[in-house]
Amino acid sequence: MWVQAFNKLKDMFKPSILGKWKDKEFAVKFYKDGGGGIAMAPQFPEFRFYPNNPTQLHNAIANILTYIFLHPDSLAVVKLAGTSPQYFMFVDLFGIHDIEYAKTHSYASSTNVIKGTFMWDRNEGSLNMNKFFQFVDAFSKYFDHTHQHHFLMFDNPYEGTVAILQTLFNNRIDNRIRIMDLYKDYSR
Repeated sequence: MWVQAFNKLKDMFKPSILGKWKDKEFAVKFYKDGGGGIAMAPQFPEFRFYPNNPTQLHNAIANILTYIFLHPDSLAVVKLAGTSPQYFMFVDLFGIHDIEYAKTHSYASSTNVIKGTFMWDRNEGSLNMNKFFQFVDAFSKYFDHTHQHHFLMFDNPYEGTVAILQTLFNNRIDNRIRIMDLYKDYSR
């Protein structure tokens, strides 16, 4: 399931999907998505990547999957880097979501950070809502609550779980993948 989920997210960043955005820098932030809605303060520092750089893309996807697994109340928000309010996806362990999910699940506030456009709404080539919902449907089949319970039931320390996932990504996908310690300040 890990490799399939990784590959599905990677497929979303194919040049044929991204079109004119394939050379742009993207940013990832994690927000707390609890029972009351999405908290607007990020849980971890933002990290950035270029999807046309395979190492950066692989690291970004592996880190997204690792942190949404280890923090099931997290929502990874992927958008164009900088001040551009152009969102690419909202993903948690159980699904990929569009901007409407984020807007309707955010705490009501005039300072709501989920303002802007959803890149898939542009209908530019393969970057369209029909294709997006194909990714949504496929990704929703990879994880459920039992996966997390079975994996974490062995009472591994946090660092041990990160090491297991690091090894899995290195052995099954790319030996250059590095899981970041998002508890420390991240700099590229």
